[in-house]
Amino acid sequence: MRLPYENLTPDCVLDAVETCGYRCDGRFLALNSFENRVYLVYLEEDAPLVAKFYRPARWSDAQIGEEHAFALELAGREIPVVAPLAVAGRTLHESGGFRFAVYPRRGGRSLAARCRERRSRRCRGAPLMLGIGAEELMLVLIVALLVLGPERLPRMARDVGRVVGDLRRTSDEFREEFLQADKFLTAEKILESQASTPTPPAEPAALPGGAATPVIDPNESAFDREMREAKERLAASREKPLN
Repeated sequence: MRLPYENLTPDCVLDAVETCGYRCDGRFLALNSFENRVYLVYLEEDAPLVAKFYRPARWSDAQIGEEHAFALELAGREIPVVAPLAVAGRTLHESGGFRFAVYPRRGGRSLAARCRERRSRRCRGAPLMLGIGAEELMLVLIVALLVLGPERLPRMARDVGRVVGDLRRTSDEFREEFLQADKFLTAEKILESQASTPTPPAEPAALPGGAATPVIDPNESAFDREMREAKERLAASREKPLN
């Protein structure tokens, strides 16, 4: 039984990369991959690149071409992907019986950097509110300046800001009321479930001397408990024989 990458020797890897017009310096490093074989290949004058050798008889040329076209389209839409490099108008190459593609080397990024880039990409060209973007908002401000004049515009801006602040405070109050109502309903449901569940009476525990501990009512208040304990102490003192 022949292994799929039995003939993929180091010389075959370097020769395949050089068929694309690059000059290797003899160094390469195997990277993690499951189905395919991926190598970081160092070049003499340029930055290192990544060579991806596809598993033989696993995918067709059309399937690999569709993958490459999709990656190129995503890169064209500024979505952070690593698209294959096109050499002589082609992204899929063949050498030594193996199909392969070359990619630029891209290092990983931290989560904070990805979040900053995502926010920047989302804000770029995105509508601010009601379908109005930055350019439309600037046009509205210019028209308002021409119509109202420089004297009335600041006062109008203050009035608008006051209205927006009132609406924001009103929405905060509504949200707080909703949260309080939700907490109240949750507590009420818990009390109803506890009330609907019958509590089995506790059996009195025997004390030394044959006396029994009275059953404690779970709904007994602190004042009632103190009064009951005082009566029990008074009755015990009366029953105690005098010396």
